[in-house]
Amino acid sequence: MNIHLSDDIRVCLAAFCVIAGLTAFVQMAMRFLSLPDFTARKILHAGAISTCGIVVAMVSDQQMLSAVFFVFFLVLWIVARKKILFRQDETSYGIAFFALAFSLLLAVGITTKAIVFGAMVTAFCDPVAGWIGRRFEKNPTVFLFEKKSWPGFLGFYIGCLGVSVCFVGWHPLVLLLAAVPAIGELYSWRGSDNLMVPLLSSIWYQVLESRTPDWESPMFVGLLCVASVVILRRRWLTPQALPAALLLALILFFAASWQWVAVLSVFFVGGSLSSRLVPAAGDATGRNARQVFANGGIAACCAVGYFLTKDTAWVFAFLTSVASSMADTLSSDLGIRGGQQPIDIIYRKPLQKGMSGGITLLGTLAGLGGAILLASMGGLLFPISIWQVFVVAVLGFLGMVADSVIGSLWQAKYRDVSGTMSESEGKGKILIHGIPAITNDAVNFLANALVTATAFLVALH
Repeated sequence: MNIHLSDDIRVCLAAFCVIAGLTAFVQMAMRFLSLPDFTARKILHAGAISTCGIVVAMVSDQQMLSAVFFVFFLVLWIVARKKILFRQDETSYGIAFFALAFSLLLAVGITTKAIVFGAMVTAFCDPVAGWIGRRFEKNPTVFLFEKKSWPGFLGFYIGCLGVSVCFVGWHPLVLLLAAVPAIGELYSWRGSDNLMVPLLSSIWYQVLESRTPDWESPMFVGLLCVASVVILRRRWLTPQALPAALLLALILFFAASWQWVAVLSVFFVGGSLSSRLVPAAGDATGRNARQVFANGGIAACCAVGYFLTKDTAWVFAFLTSVASSMADTLSSDLGIRGGQQPIDIIYRKPLQKGMSGGITLLGTLAGLGGAILLASMGGLLFPISIWQVFVVAVLGFLGMVADSVIGSLWQAKYRDVSGTMSESEGKGKILIHGIPAITNDAVNFLANALVTATAFLVALH
């Protein structure tokens, strides 16, 4: 009985055999040759992901391959959860995330060359960063959720430069091409770099490949360098948060246009100035990376959506996202600054100043003003109608309200031995309300995502 297999299926089966063989080799080397766990994981990482990149380059049916990768993602998720291959203390899903990344990239139609670039960056730069970080960094710091190191970041960037040169040759563009993947890796946790790095690298490669040389790009990069110095000197951001802000700015400018950066910059500057009115409400060293992503991450995703589809619904969603962030920031800061007693939006009880879920008349009016300001700016910079400006303002205001509602219902609140309430856990504090995982940054992100999705659906209709 003859079974005919297409060339695509043959390539997939061969790749499966290669990865299975490499996995068996690594397991035996760990067991019989005392190969360190870290080294074993990096060998398997480089071999498996680079093999998948070769598969992407050779298989013509991308939709079929997308489905195959998704099936392997589900299988590998179980493998990671059961800790079948490696016995690290914390469960890491990195072994599964890279398959999900390839599945998504193939499904949305990213070019083959861009996906292969993302695969090679993920395969070879992560081991370099891990080795250099372990070798040279004695005191790693938390950038988002996990400890990372500046030497590790530099190692990843240098490795990414090498991969970039292999793809585009010696060109000043490689300095920028390597930047976004390296920054993205700084903010990964529990193996999410195997999802984040391929997605960022591939999309970023396609973004830069689609742009024609112009004078705006080098000028914008120069302005970013100057702005970075000002931001650090004024302590608007922590040093660990600055790369996150640069990442969002680069995505907004190159995937969309300078108008997108201008809108988000107004929020950033306005929010930073308003926060200075309430020194006790924030960190004197500046906003951290969690706050940057909570308020600007959805906006950057809208820019990527616009780049991939050119659908103006993403513009509407982007403006709503930033209007919501502006409304919430001004409402919180000016509401605390005022002398009124906050009232819980759901339970209608007096709240301590600064606690999520509380509202005041001054804060509500300030939030409405912030939403109107950002919506009006959108009307000046983008070809949207007066009616759309009005809808953006309304949705931005409702995003602020949603933030208060979510904060009242589900945000974690703690009480210490003296009876003082706060929103951060610590020694001697008892959880008295909400869910521990839902912090203020999580509330901001959830409310922003909800109102942005609503805006996108409204724009589609």
